[in-house]
Amino acid sequence: MLRKLILLITLLAPSMGVADLGDTYAQSCQEFGGRGFVNKATRTIGWHPRNRSYTVWEGFVKNHCVVMRLIPDKGIIYTIQDAQRILSYNCGRDQLWVAIPSDGDPDFLASWQTSDNELLGSLYSDGVIQIAYTWFIKSQGLLEDIDKAPIEQEPKVDM
Repeated sequence: MLRKLILLITLLAPSMGVADLGDTYAQSCQEFGGRGFVNKATRTIGWHPRNRSYTVWEGFVKNHCVVMRLIPDKGIIYTIQDAQRILSYNCGRDQLWVAIPSDGDPDFLASWQTSDNELLGSLYSDGVIQIAYTWFIKSQGLLEDIDKAPIEQEPKVDM
């Protein structure tokens, strides 16, 4: 019985207190211990989990987390190794994080994308870690998309 309990704790431990892309708002509330606080300017919801040294801000589309930022408490700065550890919790079994060049942008210490280009991760020079779905970052105009159609608006269809 004790072995099963230890195994269960070991399997669950990596996900405890760590934000996950794709979580619903209810899952985030349960994971972080409350309803969070709303930032209307950025349209995100934030939590400062107990016994953690960061604030997490999540953005939701259709009730699923599509972008999150981990902002360290004052005096703490995430390192590239910290970011890589956190990124490993936010990818599928068939996905690998691959470093991508930052093109000399001083705001970024490092950036990664998954091998299937579904997720993007960044470590900013102020120690903030951001993880997001690529489609969301592109939809915000924050990433150049050479394959995008030249018309911005969705087509109208008469029914």
